[in-house]
Amino acid sequence: MRAAEFFAGVGLVRCGLEQAGIEVVWANDIEPTKLAVYAANFDASHYRLDDVRNVVGGDIPSVDLAAASFPCVDLSLAGNRRGLSGEQSGLFYEFTRVLGEMRPWMPPVVLVENVASFVSSHRGEDLRAAVSDLNSLGYVCDLLILDARSFTPQSRPRLFMIGTLGRVAPNSHRAAEPCRPAPIAAFMQANRDLRLQQLPLPAPPQTGHGLDSIVERLHRRGGTTNGAAASFSRSRRCRHNGWTGSAAVRGSHGAPPTAAPAWGGPCGRSATTILPDVCAPHEAAHHGRPSSKRAAARRGSVG
Repeated sequence: MRAAEFFAGVGLVRCGLEQAGIEVVWANDIEPTKLAVYAANFDASHYRLDDVRNVVGGDIPSVDLAAASFPCVDLSLAGNRRGLSGEQSGLFYEFTRVLGEMRPWMPPVVLVENVASFVSSHRGEDLRAAVSDLNSLGYVCDLLILDARSFTPQSRPRLFMIGTLGRVAPNSHRAAEPCRPAPIAAFMQANRDLRLQQLPLPAPPQTGHGLDSIVERLHRRGGTTNGAAASFSRSRRCRHNGWTGSAAVRGSHGAPPTAAPAWGGPCGRSATTILPDVCAPHEAAHHGRPSSKRAAARRGSVG
């Protein structure tokens, strides 16, 4: 299978697609820093650095899947909640515009991902509008919420819309189930006029993993201080679903570590290239420095 990845960022969705045997043949994002990270880990010859509003259907090669992790700024509970009328999250409609321009070679499957609060944005009207827009192109949609804690020690629920050209499964209006919790079940019940379906999917795994499955050791050498500075050693290892990695980081009191952790992932990339800054994992995910002095203190440097 071949895929086009809209709002590709640094290529994290590509990592997942590759594990499923899907080849990404086209990608797009507007941010040069993300392209730099992408190019450090993948062949970026197909990556178009441009505003998605400048992309037209004729730019996209023939693909079996189009994936879009469009901006969540206006949908997130931590954002402004303008919904799909917002400048950032409203770029969803640029994705569907390009799909429409790809006729008669539209991809048979689309995958759309965003925050779980998409379901409640404007009391469900934004999600209804998104599904309706995909319906108008011929896609019948399933709605899922998956939490990253099924695979790693972090709770990060996300909404997935999977659309297929034509119906491939019934809409049985079943009660809430693991992949379709109560908010999704309620939305499907309340919007029976939409073209929805419920694909036969297994329940996500229940790993039971906690942070102790990643953090092996945290201690200081030579007591809490050693003159004006105290050194520390930190080691991490993670083994789950193909992820393995370890790192020893040494630094002085009041200064950030001098070496970045070296992590290996299922797509064979190192996080020292995926994450451009030396920071804690939860901060690195934002690809930037901490946004507050408290966050900076966690890194060991304030001010």
